[in-house]
Order: sequence, then C-alpha cells, then structure tokens
Amino acid sequence: MMLRKSVLISLFAMGCTGSSAEPFDAKVTWSIKDFETGTVGCPDAFPKIRVVAQGLDENGFETGRPFVETFDCAAGSATLTLYGEGTVEREVDGESKSEETTGRYVITVQNTGELGETVHGESLPYVVDIAEGKTTVTAPISPGGNYFLLGWRLENAAGEHPSCEALGVSDVEIRYRIAGTSDALTTDRFACASTHPPLTAPGEDITGFGVSSPLAALQTYEGQVIALDASGAVRGQTDTSFTVQPPGYAPYEITNVPVTVPINP
Repeated sequence: MMLRKSVLISLFAMGCTGSSAEPFDAKVTWSIKDFETGTVGCPDAFPKIRVVAQGLDENGFETGRPFVETFDCAAGSATLTLYGEGTVEREVDGESKSEETTGRYVITVQNTGELGETVHGESLPYVVDIAEGKTTVTAPISPGGNYFLLGWRLENAAGEHPSCEALGVSDVEIRYRIAGTSDALTTDRFACASTHPPLTAPGEDITGFGVSSPLAALQTYEGQVIALDASGAVRGQTDTSFTVQPPGYAPYEITNVPVTVPINP
C-alpha cells in the first residue's frame, strides 16, 4: 500500500438501526512513526484516527458501504462494532437500508486531521473474520513510507511445491539493500505460511506472503530470500531484486512474485 503525505478524501459515517446478524467487537490498535523523520506518536496537526471497515463477500470482493468510526489518536486503540453473517439494517443518509454481511471485513486505519479532512498516513489493509476468530488488528502507520508485497513458494528437487511443514521450513527472510550500495541490510522475517491478506493473491502456488518494512520510493533494492528451519539453519535461498515505485503507482509494489526458493534435500 503506497502511503501519501496528504490525501483529501470524504467518507460517509453510518449508524446501524437494527440487525439480524450478531454483532462482534473488533479490537484495533495503532502506532505512528514518521518514515522521513523517525518521529513517533500522533502529530499535533493530525489528532484523529479513522477506522474504515469495508465488508467483503464470499469471494473477497468489496460489498456494501463501509463502517467508519473516528477516535482520538492518543488513545492508541479502540473497539469497533461489526456484524457476523446475516442481514444488517443501516441508516444511510436518513434512510434505513438492508445489507447482507458475511462477517468478513478489510480494515484500514487512517491518521487524519481534526475533522477528517486530510489523511496524513494510513495503514495497510487487514482482514478480520468472525467465523475464523480473527477479530484483532495491529496497524502500524508510517507516513511517507512505501511497501512491497513479497510472495514465495518453496520448491523441492522434483519441482513440486509442498507445504512449509513438509519441507521443514519454519520462517522466510528477505535481506536487502539499495542496489549497488554497501548499506546495512534490512531484514524482514515472516512465518513460512504467513498469509497477511492482500486483496488479490500474488500468483499461483504461493506458499506464503508478507509485507515489507516501510521503504523509500524510486529505489531499486537487491538481496536474498532465505528459507529457515526451526533452529535458524538455512534450508534454501535465492537472489531477488525489486523497485519501489512512487506513491499512487499501485496498491502494492509487486516484483519477482512469486519468488521460488529451492529447498535443499
């Protein structure tokens, strides 16, 4: 998700007048660290947090109007009431309307001005799903930062793509730096079967995927993707490179996806 310094937007907040679907509480926690300055905490000029929960249908496509609530940024966390599978009666522009819900939502957390008129930074999207018990979101916000989505698939000597467990792989790391430099390596580590949910899966036969640390745009990075067992020993690795594009270029910067990691016998 490309993050922008200032984005002017308008969203409709809506209340619920009744529902046949069961309500549930989604716990949302946020933190803010400015990518360019390293400053931690809520900026004085942007004292609010807006949580946007967009319903998803059975196929993962957006459905209905989003639930939107605003909180004080300094609180650090909040509880958002959403609804499980069923029908929800919602008041929209003074009228009661019925919507079908699946109990699955994609949540984005935005740091805004007092009146919500400007978005200073926003989190990546996170999915909550009442049926799977996924009702907690931890959402770091890095104004000015950019990300790429890394997808990996493990491959054995026969060219097959067994599971992480079958191949004895516990974690996947990507270690990278700006191409052509001797900068210190940035390391992002993910559980091998990690499924931080993009709205579109990055290719076929993907074993897992994860989102990078915030990075500067208009840079080409190079490094290695490394598969590790539970003791930290290397089971396989491959070289990779990717370019982070400027904000607004794409929802995710996806390059060399899938990255195939050959596993040693």
